[in-house]
Amino acid sequence: RRASPWPSRSRLACRLLAAGIVLFSGSLYALTLTGQKWLGPVTPVGGLLLTAGWVALAIGGWRMQQDHRA
Repeated sequence: RRASPWPSRSRLACRLLAAGIVLFSGSLYALTLTGQKWLGPVTPVGGLLLTAGWVALAIGGWRMQQDHRA
């Protein structure tokens, strides 16, 4: 297995952001197109994943900056 050029926090951030986009946007599109009311509670979960992705990205960037300073 080849080593990834991305730090583990960047991979985590990418996965969280991708999952958040799919759940948040996907649930809104599906709710609009199908009218299925059970999709409504999925949207906030996607929003939480998006927020977690941005936080992971910020922490990863901050840690990378700290590593370069040391």
